[in-house]
Amino acid sequence: MFGKLSIAFIVVSLTALFCAQSVEAAKGPRVTHKVFFDIKHGDENMGRNGPKTAENFRALATGKNKEGEELGFGYKGSKFHRVIKDFMIQGGDFRKFICTVVTSWLDGRHVVFGKVLEGMDIVRAIENVQKGGGDRPKVDVIIADSGELPVEPIKDADGNEVPLHVEL
Repeated sequence: MFGKLSIAFIVVSLTALFCAQSVEAAKGPRVTHKVFFDIKHGDENMGRNGPKTAENFRALATGKNKEGEELGFGYKGSKFHRVIKDFMIQGGDFRKFICTVVTSWLDGRHVVFGKVLEGMDIVRAIENVQKGGGDRPKVDVIIADSGELPVEPIKDADGNEVPLHVEL
């Protein structure tokens, strides 16, 4: 039904927001890690997705700390237990939210964990699953797998590596 789709979420260090020079800050947060979620709706594979954020998100996506040691917990296997179309999808194990529209009323009240850079089609597919009471999907939507992907370096005209930035 949904086919094998691919979504990549980029993990961005929030430190870049505070430490970057004004020119760098104008470009948006620096991408430091790229992670993925493989999503299942019941027994059906929906595709791959995940948000951009800081080191703690990368650790939860991979299940490993920055030294590579297993944490024994993470996003893998967790459910999206609340889905509100044209607002957000929410997972319970670590209270993760993916807002599906601009939520300016939340500015200054919550920490931004990410932005979907590609693959909003998977997020929209999750928004459209059948739901029961409390906006809970009738059939579980889970993160079947998650992990880290390489961040491809970008080079300027002189061949020098430059940081990848994203707009918020």
